[in-house]
Amino acid sequence: MKKLLAAIFAALCGAVSLFADDVADVKAVIIRDCELAARGDCLAAAARWTPDYQEVSPEGVMNYAQAKRALVAMDGKHPVEFLTTLVMIRSGKEPNADMAEGIRLLAQDREFLENYPVAAKRMAAVLKASAALELKTLKFVSVEAAGGNATAVLTYRHVTGGQRQETVTLRKIDGEWRIARRTVKNL
Repeated sequence: MKKLLAAIFAALCGAVSLFADDVADVKAVIIRDCELAARGDCLAAAARWTPDYQEVSPEGVMNYAQAKRALVAMDGKHPVEFLTTLVMIRSGKEPNADMAEGIRLLAQDREFLENYPVAAKRMAAVLKASAALELKTLKFVSVEAAGGNATAVLTYRHVTGGQRQETVTLRKIDGEWRIARRTVKNL
């Protein structure tokens, strides 16, 4: 009987240490995501998201394809993606067919093409600065990991001057934690 209890105790201790490792891994994924964004390598961060990734923030709601398109648009070489992202952010929805045609035409306008790289560079700089400030002020409120799912709640300062709270949901896919959802709110 003592051997059975000792075996159960040892198994429980091992399970607790596995979850502790998961918590550390989850924190590391979130920090790495922020580091990549602060370096300006947002597409590398996006490669660590799940295909059904969703972001809900005071600025709006984006799925994986929309968020990735917004990141691509900041390179100064994708005017259609840039304009589509702006329309989506302002209206809260994807452009309809008529708007998409207008976007395509505007993306060929000489004056717009002269100004777009400057605007894209500014947006990329704001994103980098925002991520750098987040990284500098990041505090984990809680991290829970169980099996292949994890949830982290964190706070940080935002470039707009206020505090934000973010709830990050992660899933383990092929042994690697990936970010599935972010819900951000101003405090």
